[in-house]
Amino acid sequence: MSAVELYRGLNPMTGKPVQIDYLPNEQVIRVFTYYADTPYSMDKPYIFTLNNSHQVTYQAW
Repeated sequence: MSAVELYRGLNPMTGKPVQIDYLPNEQVIRVFTYYADTPYSMDKPYIFTLNNSHQVTYQAW
């Protein structure tokens, strides 16, 4: 099964995109967003999943 999009929008604090999906095969929620830009990094992804036991797994930190 493919991902189910739950939310797509912008983080009001950073102006960066945020996408939240449910991944039925893995039975997790995935959050894909970005850190706020700094002089040292731009458009750095921040991606993590959350399972039904509330365990967070980072895919990009």
